[in-house]
Amino acid sequence: MREKYKIKKYELKFTGTTKMNVSFTLTTNDNEITTKKENGNIIYVVLNNEVVLYVGEAKTDIKTRLARGFATYRSFNRGIKPRDGYKGYKWIELFEQRVKKLEIVVVLLEILSSDKENKEFRESIEGELCWLVREKEEWPTYKNEIHFHNGGGAKKIAKNIFIKIMSNSGKI
Repeated sequence: MREKYKIKKYELKFTGTTKMNVSFTLTTNDNEITTKKENGNIIYVVLNNEVVLYVGEAKTDIKTRLARGFATYRSFNRGIKPRDGYKGYKWIELFEQRVKKLEIVVVLLEILSSDKENKEFRESIEGELCWLVREKEEWPTYKNEIHFHNGGGAKKIAKNIFIKIMSNSGKI
């Protein structure tokens, strides 16, 4: 069973000034700006006041993944046609509604032997984590699709991650 993972918490601050200029700063709990690229096999959870807004998975580090989502959102708002229908992170609109910061919890997963195995493992944990959120609240507000795969201990890992993320909120 694959249970090697590390959880890191970040604060995401909006630094853009207009709808056309959306950018962000990602800092750790001790105010260190994140510039270092880490493990590229991650699950990430976006929260606002302990409410889960989004659960995602990526094969890149969190800073690169967020930068791509922000860039796509910015392009879409400038009238550029979205590629494959992807318009960037919908939750960025919260910054336009004067939300000052969001919390990002990143789970750095063990790297497995193949890209396919890594993707299915990430998607398995992502799906199980979304389901756990749904059991306690509503579906993550800005989550539009979930992939389910069985195996690999994803259910147990997702439950442990959920407990660690939500233990301070009193929601578990």
